[in-house]
Amino acid sequence: MISRVTCGEVQPWRLPDPAITWYHSAVRYQRHLLAEEKKEKKKKKKKKKEKKRDERLRKMICSDSL
Repeated sequence: MISRVTCGEVQPWRLPDPAITWYHSAVRYQRHLLAEEKKEKKKKKKKKKEKKRDERLRKMICSDSL
């Protein structure tokens, strides 16, 4: 059913469905949370690698000096 549009009339097929917009915003927020979690994991992993590298270097330096 397509009716003629008069001045000031709201076209219902152009209005966003509130349930759909809520769903999309929820999905977007969930993606954001996952991305944040991924970044944190990456930081922790990098920190761990740096710590291991530092430990190895320290051992090498100590063994060379003896």
